[in-house]
Amino acid sequence: MKLFRVVNAAPNKHRQWYQLTYTFFSVQIVLISIMTGRVEAQESKRPRLNPYSYAANQAEITVFTDLLKQGVGLRRDFADNENPADAHGIEGLVTPDKFRHKTLPLLRVFFRGASVAPVYAKDGYYIIFYNPVADVSLITSWERENVAIRLLQARMILGETLYSNVPSKQQPSWMQGDEFAARMRANMTIVSKMASDPDSTLLSLLQNRLSTPVDMIETAKAFHRIAVATTGLFSPAVPCADSMSEFKTLPQLQRAAAQTNMQGDIGERPIVRTGGMTVSGLSIQFFTLADYTDVVFAAVADEDKKCELLSVTAIEPEN
Repeated sequence: MKLFRVVNAAPNKHRQWYQLTYTFFSVQIVLISIMTGRVEAQESKRPRLNPYSYAANQAEITVFTDLLKQGVGLRRDFADNENPADAHGIEGLVTPDKFRHKTLPLLRVFFRGASVAPVYAKDGYYIIFYNPVADVSLITSWERENVAIRLLQARMILGETLYSNVPSKQQPSWMQGDEFAARMRANMTIVSKMASDPDSTLLSLLQNRLSTPVDMIETAKAFHRIAVATTGLFSPAVPCADSMSEFKTLPQLQRAAAQTNMQGDIGERPIVRTGGMTVSGLSIQFFTLADYTDVVFAAVADEDKKCELLSVTAIEPEN
């Protein structure tokens, strides 16, 4: 039984056009609904970008560039000059006056092996300097005034204060087990990722540490670590320090080592010793490139075999 009756069975051009138009738009609406649902589903599966991560703030190139320039400039001032200008007065923020003449050489060594990691946050700007050999961080806060960036506060802290909740020991964490190069690289990677995508835990730590008085005990531990990790630079007691001081460029190290994780030729770029130590009959000497300190090179020599160079390992954060 039909519910309606066709009045005129003959084709009606107007009715056909209406039906085709209606069908076309109905199909379009259905397709749009399906595609919208798929896009929303895909978007929901994608991790949301931290609004203060590097990835989310690529357009803020001026802020990051200016902050990075300040960090790099500060590092070079201490690393390259026996008497740093210290235009920002960072030394006075981390070291009491009566100890300053003792800690300046250690600050210089710290900066020679430190990476620079700007941190962009809602409440301001920070730079984390991290030296993986000493496993020590220098955290700093900054403010922007028109086109100038001014240092507000600075604190020396132990590396694990940043990247773990493990109680600190006097030794750098990478010395507390085997596979030192892998452990050091892991620490560098964690610090790098924390700075490039800061979470509430990191920002809370930075705010708390930089807004409270200097913790003299932790500061003393940090400087002691720097001194321990750089004995090869100051003391001839490290057995293979003299033999490895003969290497002036990275390719010289590469050619002399029995094993290396580096491939290719980067040219005769000069290297700088940043420290060393003796571990189980092996002399470990650390180097950086004179013009690029974000990568640490660890040269290992056998003290029982006339300081034969066993390996050279490039240690840098994993991407």
